[in-house]
Amino acid sequence: MTIFREILEEAVCSVPGAQGAVFADWEGEEVDHYLGDGDLAANATHDAASEFEGGRTDMRILAAHWGIVLFQTVRRFASAGLGDVDELTMCFSRFWVLLRRVTDHYYVVILIDGDRGNLGKAISALDRAEKKLREEM
Repeated sequence: MTIFREILEEAVCSVPGAQGAVFADWEGEEVDHYLGDGDLAANATHDAASEFEGGRTDMRILAAHWGIVLFQTVRRFASAGLGDVDELTMCFSRFWVLLRRVTDHYYVVILIDGDRGNLGKAISALDRAEKKLREEM
């Protein structure tokens, strides 16, 4: 297990309802990932994360697509003089997606079950993960 996966595991396991996390570069290429024991990882039910029931592959796709959104948002806000964007949080009817920039070229994504998740704990876990990932790069 890589140090990056250990950091992601710590983040996922510290948040009730966390389904998984991905650490990726600005082009959406996965550096590492960790899937928890939730419905997404088990790939067994049509529960909160049914849109991503493919497990690892779908978490990678989710991370890549939302990473594009994050970095496009960063560029557009910067060109408009609106300052830096370090984090995006999207709340959907069945899950939350949280993205945090780690550096100018890397980010981390965590997927949280909308019914069982704890947004405050997820934000705190991302704070810790971001710092640890940056230190290990």
